[in-house]
Amino acid sequence: MTTATNPKKHYPDNSKMLDIVEEYLAAMKRKAPIEEIREITKHIPVDPRHASFMKRQYGKEFLLEGKFNLTLANAEYGEGWLDE
Repeated sequence: MTTATNPKKHYPDNSKMLDIVEEYLAAMKRKAPIEEIREITKHIPVDPRHASFMKRQYGKEFLLEGKFNLTLANAEYGEGWLDE
């Protein structure tokens, strides 16, 4: 099974993900500004295939400046994948 299909490999305890989801739902419930909601969603790990697509489409700087959570992509492709 690859990392993309087995996120538990990198999140053995889903408490962090649950915290992010709870924060997201609370923000949605109180109708937080979209900018705040976008910042919360950036903490959710990006699927490696999506991260690779975004790198090809928008460039490495887009991912770095956007402060996306690349934990799964780094595990799948190796820490230096953005520089390749």
